[in-house]
Amino acid sequence: TRYDSDYVRDANWTEDGKIVYIREQKSTWVQKNPIYEQEIKKTTVATLWECDSDGSNNREIGEVVKDWSADLSYYGVSSEGNYAVISTDDNVIPEGVDPNNVISSLYICNLNNGESYKIGYGLYPSLSPDGSKVVYKEWGGGIRMVNVDGSNDHVFLDDTSLTFPQWSPLMNRIMVNSSSMTFIYDEKGVLKKKLDFASLWSDTLSYSLASCWDTEDSNSVYVRAYFSRDRIYKIAKFKYSEGNDSLEISYYYYPGTSYKEHNGKAIAYDGDWLVCNIDGSNKWYLYTLLSN
Repeated sequence: TRYDSDYVRDANWTEDGKIVYIREQKSTWVQKNPIYEQEIKKTTVATLWECDSDGSNNREIGEVVKDWSADLSYYGVSSEGNYAVISTDDNVIPEGVDPNNVISSLYICNLNNGESYKIGYGLYPSLSPDGSKVVYKEWGGGIRMVNVDGSNDHVFLDDTSLTFPQWSPLMNRIMVNSSSMTFIYDEKGVLKKKLDFASLWSDTLSYSLASCWDTEDSNSVYVRAYFSRDRIYKIAKFKYSEGNDSLEISYYYYPGTSYKEHNGKAIAYDGDWLVCNIDGSNKWYLYTLLSN
């Protein structure tokens, strides 16, 4: 007997306010014995899709991983210009790596023709606003940077505690996270700002790692906030200055984890990937597109 399943595994905004998302289609074959069912085969195909912010004009861009025989893991998708970068498992293990250790690969996908190619290995990639460079977390290492053609792959920050790098909208800053702190670097790796959210904690309110940049203000980041007195989460927008310690904080509706903002709209994950306005209105789920 064959069982088929269909999932949305990650999603993000394009620069023009569309949505790119990874679709995983999995088939599992089982053999029924008198007492139990035995799994005998499993295949997974991962494809990249694009739609408008309201779910219209849904289209397949191209395959990323085909006929992978095991469960896949995904570690982010980012899109700018004509390209998207995707971090996902595949069936190719780099030389010198224990085959029991799954190493996530970085794929570049051309949004115009659907062609994709591998540029290396890494996690949580972020594509620069001009579509030319990718920053990513090295497996077991620090933060690296590479051109979209795979050339000039080099260490950007060698601190292994740093993760989740993200380009700013103006391409002049890169945000990285470590524990309860967020660091803002320029494109040459010079530290410009440190946001220590632990120092802002109180008996009623705590903040976790920065989620994303504000697309309209390159000096603002979104952070998850927890109000312990009311036992609710919200999204906090921190507007900072590099020249002093001033902070302006605004609070918004909390749709879920993996928060990604674009011009007043949000993509987030609450068990499934969703899209809504930052006030929580007009919420819908990407899985509704899978049957179309």
